[in-house]
Amino acid sequence: MAFERQKSWPHLGEAGNSHHSICLGRPSFESVDTDWIAAAAVMDLVLEFAFKPQHAGIALSPQRLIEVCVDSVQSAIDAVAGGADRLELCQAIQTGGLTPSVGLMVQARQAVDVPIIALIRPRGAGFGYSGTERRVMMRDVESLLSLGADGVAVGCLTAAGTLDLDWLGQVCRTADQQQVVCHRAFDVVPDQGDALQQLIDIGVHRVLTSGRQATAWHGRTAIQQIQIASAGKIEVLPGAGITPDNVVPLIRVTGCDQVHGTFRDSRHDQAGPVDASDYPVTNRTLVAAVRAALDGLPSGGWL
Repeated sequence: MAFERQKSWPHLGEAGNSHHSICLGRPSFESVDTDWIAAAAVMDLVLEFAFKPQHAGIALSPQRLIEVCVDSVQSAIDAVAGGADRLELCQAIQTGGLTPSVGLMVQARQAVDVPIIALIRPRGAGFGYSGTERRVMMRDVESLLSLGADGVAVGCLTAAGTLDLDWLGQVCRTADQQQVVCHRAFDVVPDQGDALQQLIDIGVHRVLTSGRQATAWHGRTAIQQIQIASAGKIEVLPGAGITPDNVVPLIRVTGCDQVHGTFRDSRHDQAGPVDASDYPVTNRTLVAAVRAALDGLPSGGWL
């Protein structure tokens, strides 16, 4: 049940890999200019009529949530100060994120009072893990939940590239009432329609996706289809490449009520020739700009 072939879903334009094609002819947010600003009011009216019937049953939430991916205690503090509602905690964010250490989990939990989702990922690259890696991951799930994580973000695939439902089901049972999130391993499965229903069936709370694209903005059409197919049974969390400029149109196009991002900057700590001398940190100003953009949306009605 591949989303791209579901003709019953509303067609709002093909995002694909094009940097310029967009639903309803809106300009690319990679090149926003004054013409777009001048046309914003007109386009809002177009969107009001264009999206309401297609998103029937999807009302605007009182507040849109921001989840920030962080890999240090200071970044956690800065993310919350900027307006983050939830954190995904990891280490080595420059590799895509790895499982956080016990020390990082404990100190982050003491430092902030927002929900923390711990990433469970033993290494970089893909998501086809060995039996040894799976056992390590399960121990990490148990450990991090016991140390105060409010949930875990996981993803594990079979040799065929489909979701490993046995392992994911075990995670859901271990987490009990805590949240289980399927991370962007979801974006590499062969059939996202089937995978979404499988996640619902085993009790996964939320799925992180960029719509199979490098950024959520380029994958917006697929994310919209996933959101509609979710039917309120699982949360859909768009992530990758979220900016203050594109977050509002992304929310409008997809119908989602939350976003995920790193919103990062870099700092320098000379290490050459031993290692790279720059490392990522959360930019609280960027988080605050995304927060302000989302808070500017109406608190009720329809997209």
